[in-house]
Amino acid sequence: MMDQQNESSSQDKVSSFKQILRKTNFERKIMKHLFEKFDHLYSQRHFCDVTVAIGDETFECHRFMLAAASDFFEASLTSSFYESCSRVVRISHSDVTAESFRMLLDLLYKGKDVVTKETGSDLLKMAVFLQIRFLQDDVEEYLIDNLSPDFCLGIWQLADRYDLRKLAQKAIDMAVAEFEKVSKSEEFLHLPKSLLLIILSSETDMSMDDLFRAVIRWVDEDESRKNHLPELLPFIDFLHLTPGFLGKEALAYRKHPLKDVLFGKFPSAEADLMF
Repeated sequence: MMDQQNESSSQDKVSSFKQILRKTNFERKIMKHLFEKFDHLYSQRHFCDVTVAIGDETFECHRFMLAAASDFFEASLTSSFYESCSRVVRISHSDVTAESFRMLLDLLYKGKDVVTKETGSDLLKMAVFLQIRFLQDDVEEYLIDNLSPDFCLGIWQLADRYDLRKLAQKAIDMAVAEFEKVSKSEEFLHLPKSLLLIILSSETDMSMDDLFRAVIRWVDEDESRKNHLPELLPFIDFLHLTPGFLGKEALAYRKHPLKDVLFGKFPSAEADLMF
């Protein structure tokens, strides 16, 4: 009796698996056929009924396709708007470029995966503006999975701008954990003071020597930033600068334009540096 029950259960599992597999294969066939048809219709400009104008470029599209993907277009392409604007939607916002919109069309009509490290930021900005939720979620997930020290600061600023909290937190965590590498990146030089203070306020594994170098590198990028030194210097413990750092780099900082501001309140450090 038990053997029969086990055999019946196994057969049910096999049958269920086959049904799932068949459904999955069927869905794949449908999607393959639809994307091939969409691509053909678009390439031949068959049934295109709306024009999207971005800068000097125009794109002939299908109204239903844009409305299905984007809440922005669904709201914009109402009958009254559609008829009154000669079937042309003009987008002049900087978050939507002709190149990013072209990638969107490749996604919608061809099913092409357009999200990469290079395209992620532009696609995310466009997805937020055009309210394309599925694309926004996909780009956020991709950027989180592919964050690296060389571009996490840019992603942090982007996420902060659009209040994308999960992405922002992941970028902050990496910026803090990899601050030594991050501070040597080009992005670091363009970091707003408010975000730099957040990093400096966090616990990092960075040595005091490297922290000093990072702060000075950021300040040196823009002469006006010397006014921020009173806010930045409290994060540097001059008494914990290593003898090696003081010995090797003393001459360089001895002639630094901000020498008096940097070391004026630290007589012992000033003496060690032989100013």
